[in-house]
Order: sequence, then structure tokens, then C-alpha cells
Amino acid sequence: MINYYHPYHHTLFQILSNTREQFGHAYLFDLHSFDGFINDSICLGSRDNQTAPTLHPLTRNALSHEFSSVAENKIYRGGFITQKYGAMDNVQALQIELRYTEYLKERTYEGDRFPDIDPLKFENTKKRLKRAFQEIVPSKSTQPKIYYSSGSHSAVTSLARRAP
Repeated sequence: MINYYHPYHHTLFQILSNTREQFGHAYLFDLHSFDGFINDSICLGSRDNQTAPTLHPLTRNALSHEFSSVAENKIYRGGFITQKYGAMDNVQALQIELRYTEYLKERTYEGDRFPDIDPLKFENTKKRLKRAFQEIVPSKSTQPKIYYSSGSHSAVTSLARRAP
């Protein structure tokens, strides 16, 4: 907890605070993968639309253009990160769950062995996600700053313009 949890959350808070100070607001995407429970390609969680009132519909619309089915607040409603940081002033936090089968060879993730990535599926999914995020943040003149954390798969993005 001392070596990972506290430094991670301290850094995430600092990034969000600095981003809000610089741009007036920040978007946080908490990215995860899943299998089972629901049949959708993606599930968005915003604590029943409490943590991302503008970001959630923008993201849903963009991802719906790229993926066959996008669920909302269904099983994955947004966890600790979404709840904690989405409660900050001028921060919108959205959890995005991507089904494993969108990029892995095997249907499920089992035990200690991580399934192999399907290179074609992975590249296709990467392109679809990139197009969706370009739709969420369309203007090239206001490039977003995106910070990724490989540890918990969180991403923080801020826009150099007012949120719609």
C-alpha cells in the first residue's frame, strides 16, 4: 500500500489538479477489460451518470460508432477511481470496460496464464478506439494531454477548451 497505492493516488490527484488549473477542467478515463456477466463489447460506468454528465454521452456516442454494443452502468458502474475523482470539482471520470474478445485470441482469461493477444484483433480494436477518442476530442488545434498509467490502466485527459 505504501509503495504503490498512496504514490499512485497522490500522483493521479496532482495530475488532475494541475490539469484543472491549466485548462479549467479534466477528463479521467479509468480503463479496464472484462469477460462474462454481460454480452456487450464495452461497458461505460459513471455511477449512474453522476461522475461524467458531459463525458459519458460523448464517449457513448463515439464508441457506438465503432463497436457493436455499448452498455451503460450495467454491472460495471464505475469503481473507486471513478467515484473518488469524479467527485472533484471540474473533473469528469468515466470507467470504460472493454471485452477481452475484442483483442485476445482466446475467449476467456483464466488463472495465472494471460491469453495471447490476437495481433489483427488488437490492431483493429486500437484503430477503433483511436477513432472514437478523436471523436470525443475532435479539434487538432486543442490537442488533449493524455496521461496513462500502465499499473491500473487509468488515463487522464484534459482539453485546452471548455467541456461541451
